[in-house]
Amino acid sequence: MGIKDITGLEKPLQKLIEVFAEGLGETANAVLKLDAKKIKRIGEAEAEVEKTKIIKKAEANVEVFEIFKRAEKRFALEQYNKQINLENVFVGAKENLEGKEVSDQPVDKDWAFRFMNIAQDISREDMQKILSKILAEEIKKPNTFSLRTLDFIKNLSKPDLFLFKKIALITSHDFIVHLTKGNANEGFFNISYSEIMQMIEIGFVQSSLSTILKLNDVPVDRIYPLVLKNGNYTFKFTEEQKGVTLPVLQLTLIGKEISSLIEIEDGDDKIITKYLQEIEEFWKTKKLELIN
Repeated sequence: MGIKDITGLEKPLQKLIEVFAEGLGETANAVLKLDAKKIKRIGEAEAEVEKTKIIKKAEANVEVFEIFKRAEKRFALEQYNKQINLENVFVGAKENLEGKEVSDQPVDKDWAFRFMNIAQDISREDMQKILSKILAEEIKKPNTFSLRTLDFIKNLSKPDLFLFKKIALITSHDFIVHLTKGNANEGFFNISYSEIMQMIEIGFVQSSLSTILKLNDVPVDRIYPLVLKNGNYTFKFTEEQKGVTLPVLQLTLIGKEISSLIEIEDGDDKIITKYLQEIEEFWKTKKLELIN
């Protein structure tokens, strides 16, 4: 059974399966027979083939045979776990693609192969969810996520992800973070200076702590929009002026790509609302007033 034999599938699912076929190579035929609710595991079958080969080579030596038996069990467990990891990502991507429009452009083969190699070794549920979103977005619009981001993801620890979420929640639509004070040398809002330094070291945030967003000419309508993850807000200049500066942090390319995957969970809206209150207070000194 090959890709051309697939019939009756919605386009998002068909493209998802095609990506898995590119990434899994010879094992794709097994994947193609599966549905998202009950995916047949192929790790045990592969292990059985290896077992037969190993036993034939070790028949004459009992000691070697026992060593290989232990190795065979370890191999089978590794393959099983890798397959489970891939299946979890597959199912998550399918759920993210349901009812969505996808591009006709195919996903790059090198990207697909790299993705599969990374996904099979990640067992953390939080990271599998992120990988599912990455795969779904790449299927919808190829070249959305760089190979650099994929390589970065595989080494992302749970504390790193938790830390990054703190800044991702208050990142605006253009991937900049407005400070609630003149600079970030002592931290800002609920993010400490040491946490900012850590995010710079990890590669989430660009190294400058004194980046300034310059508004050389205030718009004619004197409106400045701020789009956050919980909604759109509008500020208005209370008087005509020029040369307005707003202190900001800028995310790196990796930070931007991962930030787009961070969604609001229970309790996050309160955090963003509190941040908005601090922004509103600080921007009053810039002659900016929240109007809605």
